[in-house]
Amino acid sequence: MKALEPQQIEAHMRLQRPLVLLTALLCAEHAAAQLPAYWDRDNDWTIPPDAAHGTTQGNPAPDMQGHLVYHYEYVTTGGGLGTANPWYLEPTTPLTWDKSWYGSEGGWSVGDNFGCVMRPGSVTHPGQWPGYVPIVRWRNTTGQKADVDLTGMLWIGWSGDFQSAYPVDVDYVVGLWDAGSGTTVVLQADTLIKPTQDNSVEAVPITLDILGLRLDPGDEIFWTLRGWESTFQGKWVTMNDRHLNLVQRPVGDDYCGPAEVNSRGIPAQLLASGSTSVVDDALTLKAVALPYNQFGMFLTSQSQGFAQNPGGSQGNLCLSGNIGRFNGQIFNTMGMAEATLPVDLSSVPTPSGPVAIQPGETWNFQAWYRDLPSTSNFTDAISITFE
Repeated sequence: MKALEPQQIEAHMRLQRPLVLLTALLCAEHAAAQLPAYWDRDNDWTIPPDAAHGTTQGNPAPDMQGHLVYHYEYVTTGGGLGTANPWYLEPTTPLTWDKSWYGSEGGWSVGDNFGCVMRPGSVTHPGQWPGYVPIVRWRNTTGQKADVDLTGMLWIGWSGDFQSAYPVDVDYVVGLWDAGSGTTVVLQADTLIKPTQDNSVEAVPITLDILGLRLDPGDEIFWTLRGWESTFQGKWVTMNDRHLNLVQRPVGDDYCGPAEVNSRGIPAQLLASGSTSVVDDALTLKAVALPYNQFGMFLTSQSQGFAQNPGGSQGNLCLSGNIGRFNGQIFNTMGMAEATLPVDLSSVPTPSGPVAIQPGETWNFQAWYRDLPSTSNFTDAISITFE
């Protein structure tokens, strides 16, 4: 039986995949203002406008927020799982853009209709070129630490003459590369055998439920598959990664919301990103949906509270007790209608002077800002317990 082309495998696998992709439910302005919380492999796939045939332009490729996070690469050395030099630890080479892979709309490949290929939802290791193994890398380019969950599914598929030299073994790996130490951690890996000994196109779902990954700037999550060369000629093995969800865990717990609407007719919101670790010292606050060109400041306290319209304000103060003001970081919303504060955890303001946050303490934050025509207002508040 003639081996199917990659687009035929892809079409078969699309029919099998459930529509389980995660969509953001935040309003458009808030979603655009915070750090990307979701990386959606289905919607993230685009043909970069600067992609040029036969070059690596457009690789790395952007996500929906424009961050260049996806690196499409291949490996030509290394053995399988359990060997001293597995392929995923070997040096990689960027794939180039092939504008018409076997007559399709294009994909990332080693050359014209040559080598492994990556197309929408299809990471393919072809038996014609077993020495070219594909690998996808997602890199944390946000510039901040992030705690993420890696969930969803990968589908491993087979196509070709599988009755000869059966079984067809496939190694797959999902891993984490630590940019600081240069080390690789295998998060999930296995060797799979085609379930049915026939010539049918077949796919097996692999469930991912990897929770609480701590990613520093530059760290990478990668996924890759490799057909065993001894049983591989005349066959295609494919990984469908459309089901893959990388979700940034929220920092802190919102309360006292939604805030009172401001002069723009919307409630302002306080967001937190980064890390709750005191050692990391990487917490960032962002107030969004504020009025344009207005001044304000961030507030903090270890005590929550509720004071309606304090001092004639249009909003509500959600802190009590010893309230500290970040007087040295008074902000102006300018034309972005937002404000950002990197919090120095070793010097948090209180009425009696700055203090260092300690592990186990809970602190609450809110933003206070001028509102039109001549009043003030508040965001909602957020409570964070530090580690």
